[in-house]
Amino acid sequence: MNIRRPNLKIRLLGMMIFLLCRLVAVGSDQTPSANEVERPVIGPPGEKDLGRIIRLERENAVVEFQGQSEVIKSMVQSGILSLTKSDSLKSGWEKIAAPGERVGVFIAPDGWSDNSTLAPIVESLIQGLQSSGISKDQIFLWSRNPNDLSFLKSELQGILDPKSFLYAVNGGYDSEQTYESPVKGTLIWSDVEFGSEEPSAGRLSYVSKLLINRFDRVIQVGSLASDRVAGIRGHLYSLAYSGVDNFNRFLTHPAILAEAVPEIYALEPLADKTCLFITDALIGSVVGNRPGKIHYHPPVSELWISRDPVALDAYTLKRANELRESIGFNPFPESAGELIYNAELMELGQSTIPNFRIELVP
Repeated sequence: MNIRRPNLKIRLLGMMIFLLCRLVAVGSDQTPSANEVERPVIGPPGEKDLGRIIRLERENAVVEFQGQSEVIKSMVQSGILSLTKSDSLKSGWEKIAAPGERVGVFIAPDGWSDNSTLAPIVESLIQGLQSSGISKDQIFLWSRNPNDLSFLKSELQGILDPKSFLYAVNGGYDSEQTYESPVKGTLIWSDVEFGSEEPSAGRLSYVSKLLINRFDRVIQVGSLASDRVAGIRGHLYSLAYSGVDNFNRFLTHPAILAEAVPEIYALEPLADKTCLFITDALIGSVVGNRPGKIHYHPPVSELWISRDPVALDAYTLKRANELRESIGFNPFPESAGELIYNAELMELGQSTIPNFRIELVP
């Protein structure tokens, strides 16, 4: 019986392909050496970061409604070490941002009854980023409007150049990156389509050029604060609000806002550039910003740090409701949680509190 044997060249080629595949497989199984720096993570949280929150609590962080700078800075440092599971601040920050990258530290507008807690948080972030090899001129503070950060400039004199303060409305919006909705807005001077007579004008929101061209990574700093429509002014709401123009059209009803915010946040220039989230819960502002009524701003003396913005917002809503009840106010309506739940459906993070991993750093 004749047996047909394969051509010798074909056999040799097959053996070469097999050996090459084996080499690739072996290489992929190798773990990085101890001297290699782990590549900084970016974008929506992976499985190991879903629902993971570092909770830092210091009773002496707030004294007579004033943040204690050195205590707050140490809290941020401890949080970075715990979040990144590092044995030094330098190696911890190297897992958050890499040398040469441009980092935009986003400050959520509103929520602070004063700047005594925010300034030391930001200062600690700047120092940490510099320790990882990022130069001061590659670090920016930004928000939607110039008045959002005006109270920080004097506090950070000598630490950050005034040119490092940037604002979405001044930086302009990109004509190619948009979010479309059937909800039509009343356009204002800072909107791209302001003055347009096109029938469709007002149905698009354009993404800030800062997010597209200026930053490689975004660190978000928010607060434990209430919002008239959203319930809480969390990380999702704040970045969506500041990241696009023509946003006020979504404030007409909580259901409209709950749909629009996760979809805007999921846009590539927004979600895919985030790398770290900090919620300032040192002083709560859970009944709106009412100057002179300090009993509406109960001290909590905590910071919450995570890679999961959805988890942080869900946890913030839970704690805000508890604080409201403690000072005699009703909890937020259930619609406040719809926005957060919708964000989980879009795989932006984890919203189911029983599944959270909250690590207390005492």
